[in-house]
Amino acid sequence: MFDNLLNAGKNLLNASADALAAGTNNLSKRINKMSDKIEENGNTIVLTKGVNISLEKEITENGMKKVCIGLAWDEIPGASDFDADTVVVMLDENGKIVNDGAVYYRLAPASGKPFKSVDGSIAHSGDNLTGKGSGDDETVTIELDAVPAHVAKLDVIINIHDAVARGQNFGQVPSCKARAYNKESGDVLAKYDLVEDFSGATAVHAVQLYRYEDTWKFKAIGAPLTGNLIQIVDKYK
Repeated sequence: MFDNLLNAGKNLLNASADALAAGTNNLSKRINKMSDKIEENGNTIVLTKGVNISLEKEITENGMKKVCIGLAWDEIPGASDFDADTVVVMLDENGKIVNDGAVYYRLAPASGKPFKSVDGSIAHSGDNLTGKGSGDDETVTIELDAVPAHVAKLDVIINIHDAVARGQNFGQVPSCKARAYNKESGDVLAKYDLVEDFSGATAVHAVQLYRYEDTWKFKAIGAPLTGNLIQIVDKYK
């Protein structure tokens, strides 16, 4: 009888071990599948192209009123005249630019930086003429509650100034990054390294901030663009 009980116990343990192994394997597959798109580094989510995160928790639980999108890029080696610019394009639900919907360096007042969108909801840190140094080269700050209701999306684009005339493109730029963080707390919510091949592209649609139901989402885009700043903005009309 004791032997029977012992064998039954062994069988139960083996069955439990098999079930645990199968469960672990399935969980591992699910984690690997998820990590193809999103990885967590501390409290910061590392995005890959096409992936988005919701800002709902940061807004509702942590009281975020303003989100900053910082852009950073390295200068093209040996190019003394390299100058990249950040532009934000304000779009309606159909993806068309709204009136006065382009926020870029030409809006800068005579007093210098920062400069803002006409409605005041977006502030631009100013024009970085080189890309030298560490940290963000240019930053846009969005006051979420102040964004007009008819604005559904904010496309954030990095454009190389006079790219064609200077023979420059983003394939020559060693690195380019974007990150979103809470203006008040400084907590970085998500970051995106643009590692795709941008050879021939004179601009890059880096990221997008867009409305989703009653909140906002932040998405990594990483799409190559061609043309000068005016031509790129005109494509949204």
